Amino acid sequence: MPIFDLIALVLSVGGNVVLALLVFRRNPRSATNKLFALLGGVFALWAVATFFAVHTKTQPSAVFWVRSVMFLAVPQSVLFMLLMHTFPRATLAFHPRVLALLIGIAMAVMFIASSPYLFPEIRLVSGRAPQPSPGPGLIAFVPLAVGSVLLGIFYLIRKNVVARGMERAQTQYLLVG
Repeated sequence: MPIFDLIALVLSVGGNVVLALLVFRRNPRSATNKLFALLGGVFALWAVATFFAVHTKTQPSAVFWVRSVMFLAVPQSVLFMLLMHTFPRATLAFHPRVLALLIGIAMAVMFIASSPYLFPEIRLVSGRAPQPSPGPGLIAFVPLAVGSVLLGIFYLIRKNVVARGMERAQTQYLLVG
């Protein structure tokens, strides 16, 4: 386990957690701040899972950590899309039924991601990260994960085009980030 990878992990997790807490404490009632904090927390967990997935030495451990990475990628992508749609408002701008449907789909895909349907086999090759074999669960995972991220980027670009003043500066910071 290279020390530089461990240092990068600690800095990444620490930075995400600290930033998430700072933003949340600034205005805990704001939907934007809540989503940002949740996303920061999921990023931190995902970084830990990715670290252990890459540095695993046993087959059962590889299966657990690779599935954990994919499990966490689902809320990560959905929270990103929700944050970009909501930013910078204090309230969530989704109809409750649409939000409930999105959460239900995300939970179903998270179940798929943690099962053998996403990656039926995960091989360990000496000196390399685990090598997962794709399964039929990718049919549900890819559209949700990739689609959520692309939709989030679309929302942010659209907001940047129409925003003025301080809001435009904020959206530009997000675009750069």
